[in-house]
Amino acid sequence: MFCPNCGKENANGATICDSCYTPLNNQPRQQVPEKHDVPMCTGCGYKGNWKLGPILRPMDYVIGIVLLIFGVVPGIIYIGTVAAIRSNKDRREKICPKCKAKNLWTFIY
Repeated sequence: MFCPNCGKENANGATICDSCYTPLNNQPRQQVPEKHDVPMCTGCGYKGNWKLGPILRPMDYVIGIVLLIFGVVPGIIYIGTVAAIRSNKDRREKICPKCKAKNLWTFIY
């Protein structure tokens, strides 16, 4: 067995390298499960494409209006920043079309 750190050959079954004392992993590597691009809903088990949430949610409008009380600039900056971030489809919430759950706990199966 060769050391992954220094490359020195060690006896089979050795737990540390004789040269640099790096721990040697003699256990076979576990196979990584295959991942799919489609998320699975943990609420109902739906596997498929999810609906995208809106760019601006009702709470964003409320926060924007509250910030407008302190001045026009903070409200405009908030709404503009949120809209710019969520214009990317990967940054929007995804909604299960079957049970209407949001993507808080989804798994790539």
